[in-house]
Amino acid sequence: MMVSFSFAQQRSGYGILAGYGINAHLADFRSFPQYPNCCPQFSHGKGNAPIFGIFYDFPLTSTSSFSTRISYNDYQATLTSSEFIILSGNIQGEYQHIIEASLQNIGIESYYQYSPYHQLNIALGLRYAFYVQPTFSQKELLIKPLVGTFPNGSRSRNEFIDQSIPFYQSNSFGPVLGLSYQLPLNALQTLFVLPELQVYYPLNDIVSQNDWHIHQYRCGLSIRYSPFPHKDIHKTYKDITLIDTITISVKPPFTEFTRGISALSVDTLMSPDSIVYLTIQKRTDTIKYGHIKQLQVNISAWAVYDNNREEPLIKIVDEEFTSVLMTPLLPYVFFDKGSASIPNRYQILEHQQLLSFSEDSVNSDDRLSTYYHIMNIIAKRMKLYPQATLKVIGCNADIEEEQDNISLSKQRVESIKQYLIHQCGVESSRLKLEYRNLPEKAANSKTKDGAQENRRVELIGSIPEINAPILTNETIRTINPPIVRFKSKVIHDNPLEKWSLKSRLTDSVFQLYKGVGDVPAILEWNIDKQKGKAAFKQSKLDYTLIVDDIEGMSTVNKDSIPVEYLSIKKKKTERIADKEINRFSLILFDVRSSDINAINKPIIQLIKTYIKPNSSIIVKGFTDKHGDIKKNEKLADERAKSTAKALGFSESSGSVYSQGNADTYSPEYPEGRLYTRTVDVIIETPIVNE
Repeated sequence: MMVSFSFAQQRSGYGILAGYGINAHLADFRSFPQYPNCCPQFSHGKGNAPIFGIFYDFPLTSTSSFSTRISYNDYQATLTSSEFIILSGNIQGEYQHIIEASLQNIGIESYYQYSPYHQLNIALGLRYAFYVQPTFSQKELLIKPLVGTFPNGSRSRNEFIDQSIPFYQSNSFGPVLGLSYQLPLNALQTLFVLPELQVYYPLNDIVSQNDWHIHQYRCGLSIRYSPFPHKDIHKTYKDITLIDTITISVKPPFTEFTRGISALSVDTLMSPDSIVYLTIQKRTDTIKYGHIKQLQVNISAWAVYDNNREEPLIKIVDEEFTSVLMTPLLPYVFFDKGSASIPNRYQILEHQQLLSFSEDSVNSDDRLSTYYHIMNIIAKRMKLYPQATLKVIGCNADIEEEQDNISLSKQRVESIKQYLIHQCGVESSRLKLEYRNLPEKAANSKTKDGAQENRRVELIGSIPEINAPILTNETIRTINPPIVRFKSKVIHDNPLEKWSLKSRLTDSVFQLYKGVGDVPAILEWNIDKQKGKAAFKQSKLDYTLIVDDIEGMSTVNKDSIPVEYLSIKKKKTERIADKEINRFSLILFDVRSSDINAINKPIIQLIKTYIKPNSSIIVKGFTDKHGDIKKNEKLADERAKSTAKALGFSESSGSVYSQGNADTYSPEYPEGRLYTRTVDVIIETPIVNE
């Protein structure tokens, strides 16, 4: 291997150059004096010729230098002009006038050179040249017609060969602009090759009595020799041994060392004042050693609260509260497309079951499961209020097979009527039957969701109690924190094969995660949604992470978190601060509206009766996933704020949240979407233990 050095300082140099010139001639004359020529005008010409020369340069600064050149050049060119005429007999004729000029010259060039970047040079200078007996040849040719001659009997005339150019200027001078790049040819950087490009523009005309001048574009190579000042070269000799080591991990406790085979090479390092001769010995050794591969696992549990707030998990609290749960009733029964049969998802009870039916028993946080008893709830209330009547209004989507299909609306009413009369025992005289196409407040049937929502039977009582929300006094449990976030960190040498994480509160409340490959950094368990009905008495949260790698190594990390159970009785006995949590909902807002309509105004008045001076209020607005997400987010926020305003609470006593495109219930059926388009109101009121 040869190592070369680059030197920043400039040095004097000299050399030879060779290149090629491309000549562009611009002219405005007809002929040379004393030489007849019928050309109407010569305007341009072109040519090319070789360039040879020698040069010398010396430095001015570390980035600039001065250069002088002596070179041979030739501005030769061929000037042509075509002339089109009409000959006798209306024949199209064409003459071509040609001048071939030889403009050999010897010139001196002086440059200032600047090096802005490494070996790149920009040159600006002047050239002064002497012409060496410039000559020309000319002739005129008959091109068309293809037959015929000039009056001299030939197809050419006014032909002259190697004539001296009359009144030529003895010299030419003008600026030169150039660009070159210096490339070293040897290790000491004393010999260089320089590719270069130049433009030369003489300022004077070639002939004193004619308008005729040139531009020349040059490309070429220079060979430059730039010796260092003479000095003694210091020579040294060095031996170098280079050893590479390859380590291979094997099963312990085996260890082995293998010495590699040496390879010999020589090299030379050169600089302006020294030469270093190297003898290099290289070899590669191999070490096999027994490495005990590691597999370490760490897992921790964190509490996750509202707004994704995270804290270390110290304990889990299972707490009981007294509560009022209000579930609004959606007074619609929805039907499948083209069908009058009551869908299977609605709860159809036998007569004996209806006798013991209680709406309190079906009221729960899962509003849809409560809603699917809508016919049973309304039938029960009709029994409680014998003075009430019930409108049963059949509707359809009024498109496709349901278009103007009043008969289908009537059949749907008949299905509801038969159930209310024969199963529930409601007198037929109290049922007011109506049939129509679209509902009075219809959705857009041109959309799939809108058409679904219009295929319904409406059940509207004559008194508010028939369609009033369900109010249930109950005991509820909350798990705090509601979500546990497990964070894992695994250190391993071998790739992982499989893992499992099991978290357990009771035999019926547990969560199992498992997978292959790497363990996810974060796994979450929503305990509050999975808590079930049984309290976590004398319980604890156990969690265990098991990880196996591909070589059969396995490790386990486990831990426990205590669970505290706070019953209403315990809080009262031990005088622990307690509170009442009441939950309400508003549904059936008008389409794309946040106004509190006539359906929701009675609910607002009911909610106000539960608000005390020391109550804290949370209002949450939701929309389903139907429509533009930004518009839905805005609508959810407007409905939440409209509800808060109607309740009359201040920012200090409550909080307002919203979520567009919520996934509270599946959007597959209309009731799922309608119960997602809601505003929830949660009122927490401290209880003073006497």
